[in-house]
Amino acid sequence: GGIFGDGLGVPTVMMSYFFTLGILTKIPT
Repeated sequence: GGIFGDGLGVPTVMMSYFFTLGILTKIPT
């Protein structure tokens, strides 16, 4: 899972993508 959690049913690869995107853009999600 990622920062959004696996409960959303989103693939782990997408979790990693959004997690990295959040860090790169410095968005406190």
